Amino acid sequence: MPQQNLGRVVPIYKGEWSNSIAYTKLDVVTSGGNSYIAITPSTNIAVTDTSKWRLLASKGDTGPKGDTGSKGDTGDTGPKGDTGDTGDTGPQGPQGTPGIDTLKVDNGEKEFGDSSGTIYRKRYVLLYNKTTNTLRLEHQTWYT
Repeated sequence: MPQQNLGRVVPIYKGEWSNSIAYTKLDVVTSGGNSYIAITPSTNIAVTDTSKWRLLASKGDTGPKGDTGSKGDTGDTGPKGDTGDTGDTGPQGPQGTPGIDTLKVDNGEKEFGDSSGTIYRKRYVLLYNKTTNTLRLEHQTWYT
């Protein structure tokens, strides 16, 4: 049975059309969102030349907006920014409560002993308020 060479019978995708590529019959390219198939060999012949190319598929219309995707992972922390300008000085606050001076009263010590011979002393800590000129007992401490 005699054989006959039919040549290429299957289209081959060649990517985006380029003026520097030699195309052969059945090469498929894309350009401007459309796809074209070569009907004869050519080099540097635009896909709009219908003597060398046929429109295979036209670019479609933009589809409707899709659903919002799920939230992605948090990205890495960016670099620290520059220090900002100093802000305006705020209003002055109200005057604070006058302070209290603490006074240890050494002559307020009392001592006594027990049957084992241990001496116990009691120290008083008094608080003096300069504004009201008052003295009050803050706490008492027993020590040996």
